[in-house]
Amino acid sequence: MAFSVYFVVLRNMVRLLGMVIAMMTSVIVEKITVLYSLCSELAK
Repeated sequence: MAFSVYFVVLRNMVRLLGMVIAMMTSVIVEKITVLYSLCSELAK
């Protein structure tokens, strides 16, 4: 019984971690895109 509860908690933590990683990745990609466009504008 305790094992199933532990498994559910673990699964929820993994899902939460995945959401956090996805958010971080999108923010980083957005910043890289902005920096890249800025650099390409400066290079013209």
